[in-house]
Amino acid sequence: MERCYYTILGVSTKASQEEIKGAFRRQALRWHPDVNPGCAEVVEKFRRLRHAYEVLSDPEKRRLYDLQCGYADRSNGKRSDVFQWSWSMGAAVSEVLHDILGTVPRHEISQPRVDLRFDLEIPRNKAVSGAQEQISYERSVFCPECTHNGHRTGTRACGRCGGSGEILESCTVTVTIPAGCVHGMRLRIPAAGDRPRPGVPPGDLVVVCYVEEG
Repeated sequence: MERCYYTILGVSTKASQEEIKGAFRRQALRWHPDVNPGCAEVVEKFRRLRHAYEVLSDPEKRRLYDLQCGYADRSNGKRSDVFQWSWSMGAAVSEVLHDILGTVPRHEISQPRVDLRFDLEIPRNKAVSGAQEQISYERSVFCPECTHNGHRTGTRACGRCGGSGEILESCTVTVTIPAGCVHGMRLRIPAAGDRPRPGVPPGDLVVVCYVEEG
């Protein structure tokens, strides 16, 4: 299993929802890819932060995650009636990013489609003449074993996704770089982004071009 979600966000296992949201807000300000363009390590770190927050910000998914990891069950074996609802995966993240970065329109909070960003460095000669580049990346997709439920029966977490409802899928695509490509140009690959739930079209893969100097 990957690193503990609580550790990723820097909170205790008894943290409140507000503490979890505040921790993600602080980390997103520091590690969002738009704040650190062109850094592959930052992209991966933010993906882990986002995934941890998506699970811990949803009371039911957090409860299942705690059960699987052996943390104390805050509901003492009963489902809490404090929260009668849960947002779709990614909606809580969208709200925070909109507040701190202004990058996610509020009307998209109810839309589960999630576009994925990939920063691609391109030699200047290829930017001038055009070329094709093969890139590999990972995207979040709904777990095929539990179809996003996070569990099989009762309180038993899904063995494939660990109760999160999502898994990482390795992808490889060919990107066509048009002749005359300039620094910062965005190329959109339809349906190559995250697909966090069944029955909903996947988001797009947005490739941001960084033309190398010289």
